Amino acid sequence: MKILAVSDDVVSTLYSPKIVSRFGDVDLVLACGDLPYSYMEFIASMLNVPCLYVHGNHDCDEHTECGIVLNKPGGWANVDGRTERVRDIIVGGLQGSMRYRPNAPYQYTEREMRLKAWLMTPRLVTNRLTRGRYLDILITHAPRLTSTMERTRRTVGSRRTSI
Repeated sequence: MKILAVSDDVVSTLYSPKIVSRFGDVDLVLACGDLPYSYMEFIASMLNVPCLYVHGNHDCDEHTECGIVLNKPGGWANVDGRTERVRDIIVGGLQGSMRYRPNAPYQYTEREMRLKAWLMTPRLVTNRLTRGRYLDILITHAPRLTSTMERTRRTVGSRRTSI
């Protein structure tokens, strides 16, 4: 299975009619947040394959030139806090990042992120019992917090994104 993963930056080679000739053999698209919804919709409509995403900490409503407000990308399934099977691949997701601004969307405290991961447990156990494994791919916006990150404080990750 060929998977196209996108996150954070709009890539001009994807945002063009040439996307089909370059990436037409892709079987699944995963988006890890902080992308314009119109860009994501373009990818989904051009490739016509399953598209799964989680929100990033900078995602917000998008106001289009024709006055439409996009509050999610059409043609995509949000896998935050759940799993979805595409062919025989089990994909799950945890969106956002650790909170660094009060009341900001898609930002979570350590406790909230732990709860989000814990709430996935029943589905993960079901996957294990029915498919022989918990998960194949976990998509997140923020990386798992490591001891190096704790020392440097350069990247804001979560302790509980490893399931």
